[in-house]
Amino acid sequence: MENLHVLYATNSNYLTVTLASILSLIENAGISKLHIHMMVENFSNTDYQRVEDFFNQYPQATVQIYPIDDLNLVQYGIPFWHGTQVANSRLFFQEIMKSSLDRIDYLLYLDADTIIVGDLNTLGQYTKGIYAVRDTTTYSYYDKLNHLDDYFNSGVMYIHLDTWKNMDCQTRIVNFIQENKDIPLAYPDQDILNCVLHHQIEWLPLSYNLSPFSYIFSSKKEKLFYNPDKRKVTLEETIEAREDPKIIHSYGLAGIKPWMDNHVNPFNDLFMQYIEQIEPNYQKEKLTFFKQLLTWRKEWFCDFLLVKTYLPDNLQEKAKELILYLHDH
Repeated sequence: MENLHVLYATNSNYLTVTLASILSLIENAGISKLHIHMMVENFSNTDYQRVEDFFNQYPQATVQIYPIDDLNLVQYGIPFWHGTQVANSRLFFQEIMKSSLDRIDYLLYLDADTIIVGDLNTLGQYTKGIYAVRDTTTYSYYDKLNHLDDYFNSGVMYIHLDTWKNMDCQTRIVNFIQENKDIPLAYPDQDILNCVLHHQIEWLPLSYNLSPFSYIFSSKKEKLFYNPDKRKVTLEETIEAREDPKIIHSYGLAGIKPWMDNHVNPFNDLFMQYIEQIEPNYQKEKLTFFKQLLTWRKEWFCDFLLVKTYLPDNLQEKAKELILYLHDH
């Protein structure tokens, strides 16, 4: 694969993390020419300069920036995610990128909290479809979304653009939003994509989107976590993916990110290896007092994650509310 077009959505607060992801992409993807597209919100002149200075170091990569500040995503009534609409911009990438898409056959979307650790030339075998990796969430969660029987994580999506356009995904997304204003959306953009693209997603191997859950548990506890009665992602495919990982993705874990001052996220060292190349004096975020208690001992934190897995269905929503509260406080 000689060329790869990659799309990110970010804002000023997440720029360092995003550039760390892009650096890992440049160093590890094995692609001779990378074309980076960035949908950005609330960028200052300093932010634009940081991006320019970064890409000046890497002639094998180009960048195109798409400000979304004037897009008025609020009109659709989609819930904010962490006080911003930048995550929701991916729902409208076709409108945002416009004619830039005319010269692109395939587009890899990556969340900013991803690190590329393996060769991505293998993506060339996935053609004429919209591809994603199954999420680690439990059956009880996605059953609440129009009774879905499967659920993907939208933090890594490999999109054949003719397929996307022929399926009229952009129009279907807008129609779904307008016709389903009462549906609960815990993870707004991801939930909407799952509802719209249900049964039309092609599956990528788990190695293209490995979460911290794949590494955090002891062997005994991970058998409990990957109980086939609770979730579709299996322990067997997790073990296989760990042998040849492509992309790791720091989602879940009650919002405990590698750039926070913690000792429970298994991706801490790897993420900081790249973040500190972007910003050598980067100061880790401090955890709130509640999160400090939650992560006081790693084994207790793992037990907390297991307890959520085994809560009765009628308590799942309360657990979800707790995790979302932890994300925001």
